Amino acid sequence: MGDITSRADGSLSESYCIYAFLKNGFSVFNPHRNNSVHDFIVSSCNDASRVFRIQVKTAMYEEGGDRYRASLTHRFGRSCHYTKEEVDFFLIFIPEYECVYVVPNDKVRKSFKCTPHKDKKSINDVYKNNFSLIK
Repeated sequence: MGDITSRADGSLSESYCIYAFLKNGFSVFNPHRNNSVHDFIVSSCNDASRVFRIQVKTAMYEEGGDRYRASLTHRFGRSCHYTKEEVDFFLIFIPEYECVYVVPNDKVRKSFKCTPHKDKKSINDVYKNNFSLIK
């Protein structure tokens, strides 16, 4: 997604993740204000009483590390971490592979790194397209 703005990049990632949630049997609710700390809220069609706050991030390729990396901070005036009260899950989208890593907030801190382009399994592969983590 190289030549477009980061705002458009984020919108494309959010759209793909909404599609992935719907495809996996979730309902998706969008906040109606800009700069919300989470991008949307989801609930399972099986149990609508349980809702989860979702933050979508787009991972970019880092040549030096031969991996993809997503920063998990927000910048409303300064760089800070998302708290567990703000976000339940991060969805890390890799545009080149059209895959999503579903990562609980309590499993990461500043950034998320993955290698979807390698045959060798990595520790974070457990999160790849794993929507069953959201229960």
